[in-house]
Amino acid sequence: MSFSSRVSRVIGVLVGLTFLIPVAAIQPPVAAAKGSCTGWQSTLVPPDAIRVFRKATGVVEVVPFKDYVVTVAAKEWPGWLPTAVIEAGTVAVKQYGWFYAMEGRHRGKYVTESGECYDVRDTTADQLYKPAKARITSKHYAAVDKTWDYSLRKSHKQFLTGYRTGQKGTCASDATGWKLFARTAVKCANIEGYDWLQILHAYYSPDLQFIRSDGAIVDVEGAPTGNALVIGSTLAADGTMTKFDERHDAIEWQGNWQRTRSKAAFKRTLTYTSDRDAKVVIQVAGRSLEIIGRKGPNRGRLRVYVNGNLKETVDTWAASRKNQQVIFSTTWSEDTVRTIRLELDGPPDRPRIDIDGITTTR
Repeated sequence: MSFSSRVSRVIGVLVGLTFLIPVAAIQPPVAAAKGSCTGWQSTLVPPDAIRVFRKATGVVEVVPFKDYVVTVAAKEWPGWLPTAVIEAGTVAVKQYGWFYAMEGRHRGKYVTESGECYDVRDTTADQLYKPAKARITSKHYAAVDKTWDYSLRKSHKQFLTGYRTGQKGTCASDATGWKLFARTAVKCANIEGYDWLQILHAYYSPDLQFIRSDGAIVDVEGAPTGNALVIGSTLAADGTMTKFDERHDAIEWQGNWQRTRSKAAFKRTLTYTSDRDAKVVIQVAGRSLEIIGRKGPNRGRLRVYVNGNLKETVDTWAASRKNQQVIFSTTWSEDTVRTIRLELDGPPDRPRIDIDGITTTR
């Protein structure tokens, strides 16, 4: 088969992708709805699994996320496409599913009649998860393995990666910054010689960052450009030790938290609550962690979870007020990203918790 005939065949198949790409992925991201289903908390490490509604059976399946990604990629980015296009498409597939598996991004209508929630549908409403029909090739497995540790950000925030067939044209001639177009991406690979990072950069720029799962920002060549203080929603020390104020954007406050000024506090502010349902979620990259807070007569207990597992319950009571106290500390042998969750633990007569900052080392 000649090159032109092969391209025509590829484009013919790609036309079918027009009906495969989620409508929701066509638009720029909007504010996420409240609520969670899978409720994944890391924007650096992909979820372990995703909840998929199977239209044919009406059943919600919990699918290992890597299996889900390779199956959808094989169905929506056929194996005869250029390798670089399959790799770029695999990243887009992964981040689309990941986006909706995150905590706070569950769509309210994505619930079965029996009340069971799910993250995505296996139809054109989301992504085509068709294990019995997907033709998974060695190129798809290799693409997943090669790109698994990478994700995308716009202005350091995770976004919904749209992708469509697109129109005929030159490499990235239809780029909008929000969608990956398959037809012109083939030109990027076959004519311009772009690799997957260059293709993604061409379609999702401007303000695009490539982030590795270890917290490093990399350039379009894949070379690290250093550690940022905010990587997505992650605290990462810039050097040996860094202390972050509790007002840092990477600290997510859930529930009724209030902020007050205090000359005795780190950078003169504290964030506090007496709401038993209040939580704090932080992603930390490093080898150690200290949580800084205020102790006092009416201060209560705090449960500290690391990657979903209860690490310790700490008591912030003291006979007199003590500022900038280390209320929790731990160390690890491995420098990697971890999700830290803080929850109030009473007791009723001293429910208040004050958070002043976070210290981490790399």
